[in-house]
Amino acid sequence: MLIIDVSPSMESTDVSPTRLEAAKEAGKQFADELTPGINLASIAFGGSARLPAAGADRIALGRQGKPAHQSRCPKGAFTAARRAKEQRVPISTTSFGTPCGYVDFDDQHLPVPVADDTLKTVADLSGGKIYHAADINQLKDVHATLQSQFGYETTRGDASGGWFRSGVIAVTMAALAGLAINRRLPSRPP
Repeated sequence: MLIIDVSPSMESTDVSPTRLEAAKEAGKQFADELTPGINLASIAFGGSARLPAAGADRIALGRQGKPAHQSRCPKGAFTAARRAKEQRVPISTTSFGTPCGYVDFDDQHLPVPVADDTLKTVADLSGGKIYHAADINQLKDVHATLQSQFGYETTRGDASGGWFRSGVIAVTMAALAGLAINRRLPSRPP
């Protein structure tokens, strides 16, 4: 899953044009360059994630939806990270932006530094890694690193069931053809 924070803090212009626009561009490139056959779900997160039931206990990252000085972890993120570790699903996180980011909200100039501590805790609890990116090029480098870690495994299974069914069909067709041919031929006297 690729989760992108879409909270108001992502409107900070410490990354050009904004954190959010840069993250969306890098996320699109990431998805486009994935190895064929790798499935990717992308989730927009802005205070609370709306995840399918199967993924709800795996990932929940980011900040609360309000720009504020303090970065708070969404409810359940640490629990989700522990569950992910139990299921051997590491969560790697990327702090994106600079410590100097800010947004203007309700006539206030509010600092929105990246949530390094929260993201590091989630990564540590799940067995994942924390990455840092201060601009779009660094974010694309992080995505390239993550792509190199993806893969798939081909496992051999028992294919005899399919061959058995094919054999039964072939024998049945041969028997029916034989019956049809036998009916058309005149019988010979002994």
